[in-house]
Amino acid sequence: MIEEGKCINCGLCEMACPILYRKVKDIRPTPKAYFAARHKNIVTLRNSSSGGAFTAIAGSVIELGGVVCGVEYDNDGVVRHSFSETMEGIRSFMGSKYVQSEIQGVYNQIKTYLKSDRWVLFTGSPCQVEGLKLFFT
Repeated sequence: MIEEGKCINCGLCEMACPILYRKVKDIRPTPKAYFAARHKNIVTLRNSSSGGAFTAIAGSVIELGGVVCGVEYDNDGVVRHSFSETMEGIRSFMGSKYVQSEIQGVYNQIKTYLKSDRWVLFTGSPCQVEGLKLFFT
């Protein structure tokens, strides 16, 4: 991640982007489907930026003994990925951050959780999701 004000416009980030430059053979047509969700709990709904979908899905993963990987602000105000195994712990993940987060070591930790046969819910930007998919291919 390039810190704000330190970009030198070299274009290397765009060349490494897994979404912009994925191989043509890796692009598979997928059927188009659209889903809409809205949490039934009005308090959860009001505190959510996704209609409460994240909270509902995260709750299901936690009930199954899984772990949720989401984005939060740390004590220094840095946006970073973190893990939680409780509903209380995911509260800091709620709300969109609209910036790239610090993600160092997260993919390896997800791999460790998966190897121990645990469910993992990962949320992040589209390029981070694509990067995670490529990590496992």
